[in-house]
Amino acid sequence: MKTYLIYKLSYLLMLGVFGVYVSGSQLIRHTKYTQTNEVAAKTIAQRYTIEKLKPFTTKLIVPLEKMTITSLGNGYYKILVQVDIAYNAIPERLTYEISLHYTDDDYANSVIDSFRRIEK
Repeated sequence: MKTYLIYKLSYLLMLGVFGVYVSGSQLIRHTKYTQTNEVAAKTIAQRYTIEKLKPFTTKLIVPLEKMTITSLGNGYYKILVQVDIAYNAIPERLTYEISLHYTDDDYANSVIDSFRRIEK
């Protein structure tokens, strides 16, 4: 009788742990999806900045951590990019503004709307 009770309790414990795991993974997946859109926008902005500025520089660093992203709604984003750049060993820190939007609902395709330097 004791083994039967232990078996039932372990089975209920296993179901409870599995239920907590499934409900937690669904919650994490939902918040992860929202963050992925912003991370994807930052990555697209980083690649585009490197592609545009690489031919004119000797040193170019575009870190994702120094990007400020603003969601304008409906898949439109405005990103401020801090770039560490060097022209012939003269280092500078410049700020660029990139506007982009997604053309699909699944955030697979993006279009760069503007790329401009912010003067300080």
